[in-house]
Amino acid sequence: ERDLFFRPDGALVSADVVDLALPAEFTCWHYVLVQAGVGRWDFHYVADHSAPPGLIEKALAPVLGEGVRVNTFRRRSIAPSASGKFTPLKGGLATA
Repeated sequence: ERDLFFRPDGALVSADVVDLALPAEFTCWHYVLVQAGVGRWDFHYVADHSAPPGLIEKALAPVLGEGVRVNTFRRRSIAPSASGKFTPLKGGLATA
């Protein structure tokens, strides 16, 4: 179940789905998409340049579900888990 999220409508969202939804003009070294609340996701990424405002948000929000809000944060680094691997998608909060 790691790197999987089920939207309230039952649709499956995986890291592959997120990868495909990201705009072609956006490049990054690493990212993590974290569910911060019901209907709210935070996209943290490591990149040489900041993404244009709204680019990632507009691409990912429809993939994550109706009425979802996505916030983006450019970081210097993203810490891997204890295993040394990255978890690109961290969902799983209960929906109301």
